[in-house]
Amino acid sequence: MSAPHLLEERRGPVLLLTLNRPEVRNAISPEMACRLADAFVAFDADDTLRVAILTGAGEQAFCAGG
Repeated sequence: MSAPHLLEERRGPVLLLTLNRPEVRNAISPEMACRLADAFVAFDADDTLRVAILTGAGEQAFCAGG
């Protein structure tokens, strides 16, 4: 089983979203685009969250694009 394309972690009022495709410099896949959209809709609906941080896995790039 492969790792999820988007990792989500709650740290109190902070939502940490990590693009998780470092082997392709976190290029956005269709699955990742859908998961990102869902994550931001859920973030907007959750009054306990105050900030979302978007980051990329690996050391080569934040995100190569779509």
